[in-house]
Amino acid sequence: QPLIGSGVRSRWQYAVDSPRDLQTAFALEAVLDELVFMAGPTLVTLLATLWHPAAGLLTALVLGTTGALALAGQRRTEPPAHPRSADPDQRTAMPWRALAPLTIGAAALGMLFGATEVATVALAEQAGAKAVSGLLLALWAAGSLLAGVATGAVHWQIGTLSRLRRGATALTLLMAVTPFIDSLALMAPMLFLAGFAISPTLIAAVSRLEEVTPRARFSEAMGLLHTGIGAGTAPGAALGGIAIDASGASAGYLVAVAGAAIAVICGLVARDLPVAEPA
Repeated sequence: QPLIGSGVRSRWQYAVDSPRDLQTAFALEAVLDELVFMAGPTLVTLLATLWHPAAGLLTALVLGTTGALALAGQRRTEPPAHPRSADPDQRTAMPWRALAPLTIGAAALGMLFGATEVATVALAEQAGAKAVSGLLLALWAAGSLLAGVATGAVHWQIGTLSRLRRGATALTLLMAVTPFIDSLALMAPMLFLAGFAISPTLIAAVSRLEEVTPRARFSEAMGLLHTGIGAGTAPGAALGGIAIDASGASAGYLVAVAGAAIAVICGLVARDLPVAEPA
């Protein structure tokens, strides 16, 4: 699967000049991500149960391929290529000291996402209502969606790094309650509230990346950020599964809380790092 999210956000940076409009564009992307997260599993489940088990997978393949080709065909918004120079002195430097904490923080958030998904399914199955897991995760995404809309509408007076730290801290505190909840009726509003911290944190991370990365290497930096999320999701799900097998469904949320806490640490580490001037 190509890194569609990175490609789209790189195009926004190229097409939009105003920093405030760019913040709104990044927020719009976060909102659309949550819409897909809410609609996708529902659509796949309906197709698989009402038509054929393979129908959901085939539909995802068709939509994903069509969307990728449609994006690649939009030449007007495509950023110009920046060939790599053979002369080291002519190469645009990548701000690795600023980028590394963001990438590790993204992996930590991926860990949170993976662990929360398996823990929520396990909790619903433990309660004898496995089908409710989709609703719980949809509520989680719905909270993030609403927060993404609000984030895009606000003209922020604080820096992106402060927003990143506050968002990650809020996510940690809200998720810290989930390991102690064994009722689906209580978990539903808790996940909805925790979702409100997701989009603002991700939007702040992308915006911070845009600030510290030279334009010529923004697509590369965005690819690292999105790869970080993917690289954390699988281990997060695996660790969550191990915790669930050992101590029950609620233990899976402990892995999610750990991921959020690591993201907070990454935000704090990034605070005093120098900011590279965009080229």
